[in-house]
Amino acid sequence: MTTFVLLDGGPHEFLGTSYRVDAGGLESRIKIAHGNGYEHYTHNGTFRVLDGEQLPVFVWCDRTRIAE
Repeated sequence: MTTFVLLDGGPHEFLGTSYRVDAGGLESRIKIAHGNGYEHYTHNGTFRVLDGEQLPVFVWCDRTRIAE
């Protein structure tokens, strides 16, 4: 299932942006490759309206490095 979500927190490039993800549902974590690692986001239970569409807000929760 591909959906748009709003990202809150994490790297400044992601702040307040919408992002298309393959989300397994709102209870799933989102993992986005960024630099030499991954940024992790979880749904915080809130929604915001962007361009007339209600989007789930995913909040930054963790960063992990890519294993070498």
